[in-house]
Amino acid sequence: MVKTAKTAVILAGGSSSRMGQDKSQLKLAGMTMIEIIVQKLGKIFEEVIVVGEREEQFSSLPVIFTRDIIVKPVKNSLTGVHAGLSKSSSDYSFVVACDMPFLNLNLIQYLSEYPVKDYDLVVPLVKDCHQSLHAVYSKRCVDFIADHLNKYYYRIGYFITQINTKYIPQQEIEKYDPDFLSFLNINTREEYERALKLVKERPDLVSV
Repeated sequence: MVKTAKTAVILAGGSSSRMGQDKSQLKLAGMTMIEIIVQKLGKIFEEVIVVGEREEQFSSLPVIFTRDIIVKPVKNSLTGVHAGLSKSSSDYSFVVACDMPFLNLNLIQYLSEYPVKDYDLVVPLVKDCHQSLHAVYSKRCVDFIADHLNKYYYRIGYFITQINTKYIPQQEIEKYDPDFLSFLNINTREEYERALKLVKERPDLVSV
């Protein structure tokens, strides 16, 4: 299959308010979450971009760093998606959050090769919820996002209804990740404890 998305964008600029510390630096199996995600994505993509605030945190990683280009008083993921796509050298990029360490490379490979046609976004639909931070975006979205942000529309869930979005049904996702662990976000201390237990039971979840 021909790869459509050749760049990966990792959003690592969130406030981590519920966790109380930087989620990207939490450790699983001796590695930080950002290290796990970068290593995994490096197996598939020619270019890996991290959108964050403190460049020194990522200086030892084989990534391109950028900060938000459009800065808003309200923290939101759209500013990060905008910055990552702006920096990307590809027409399509796979975008993921830094708190999703159990990425399934077979699923990501499938998404990166999806025949995008004229779609602006290819996004998994799991349990009737869109997974917009585990999805493939067109670079065309840069101007659309900027327009939304300048109008003070910050919700990514609303944004994706305003563009040409292709939803990948859950039945298709199940073929690659039947437990949907790819979409497990680690936002709280309780979720982190759960992740630690999962890794003890299944170290393959973080192996590359």
